[in-house]
Amino acid sequence: MARTARPQNRHCLDQPASAEANGPSLNIDLGCIKVVDTFRGVCSSLGQWMVILSLRFTPVSSLAPYSYTALLWTTIAGFLAFGVLPDQWTLAGAVVIVASGLYTANRERRR
Repeated sequence: MARTARPQNRHCLDQPASAEANGPSLNIDLGCIKVVDTFRGVCSSLGQWMVILSLRFTPVSSLAPYSYTALLWTTIAGFLAFGVLPDQWTLAGAVVIVASGLYTANRERRR
């Protein structure tokens, strides 16, 4: 951000135009953070409610494999946010978790 930009034109989570010698100052609009946090809370609550509704209408054994997509989404989010990819042991553990979950779901579906 240029030094001539006015503070009201910045996004609430942007860093200030100048940093102090000790590091960046905490010049954050708390009202904007409350709005963002409220929106995240509402979206999370709606998502959890949809999961509960799906369990009401569908057997758990048919929905269980979809919960493993969280491994994929968190890996993507970790890469986008932090530039980090999982190492070989994390991937091996994810394969074991997904394989055991799919095996259990398949076994329960056959019963």
